[in-house]
Amino acid sequence: MSLLIDHIVYTVPDFDLSLADLEEKLGVKPMNGGRHLLHGTKNALINLGNQCYLEILAKDEENTTFKGSRWMGLDLITQPTITRWAVKSPDIEKGSVILKNYQSDLGQISSGERLTTDGSLLKWQMTLPRSTPEVDIVPFLLDWSASAFHPCDRMEPQCKLNNVVFYHPHPEVIDGVFLSLAINKKIIYHPFPKIELSIIGKYGIVHL
Repeated sequence: MSLLIDHIVYTVPDFDLSLADLEEKLGVKPMNGGRHLLHGTKNALINLGNQCYLEILAKDEENTTFKGSRWMGLDLITQPTITRWAVKSPDIEKGSVILKNYQSDLGQISSGERLTTDGSLLKWQMTLPRSTPEVDIVPFLLDWSASAFHPCDRMEPQCKLNNVVFYHPHPEVIDGVFLSLAINKKIIYHPFPKIELSIIGKYGIVHL
């Protein structure tokens, strides 16, 4: 069984400008997500259908106590960039071992929870993504089984994921990791890692 995409992370240097840009292009207003106090970030979400969403991630300027590097490559970007992606994992412990075998600083499992705007509780387990590199082709893993619902269940499905394409200078290495994780995606050669996304919005296909 091939693992399904949970969400795709679109990191941006200017939160408000990027939200307005996405709303204009897609015809959909991103939904306020929340703050990640331990990582110095905040987000907004767009439902892409099939329990998959786009996460727009930016620095939380109101968090003046955060020290260190922000996760997901956020401190390294100079323009809006897809820097990470996550898959749903039915066995996060097994997936964690695969990630650690690929890169020793990947695969650390963390638990989290937060209240939504309507007071409902979201709970999850995830393998923690790193602060570097800017773009990481290897996904992090998410397990929502302890939560009563997935974030997309409370969001209008106004857009649809069209395609995701992955590029890397050593595709044969990443292909092996994907195979071990049961991810049915092939990597295309490119001098540097990048992720390209296309979304079907109200006005047609939008490329990020």
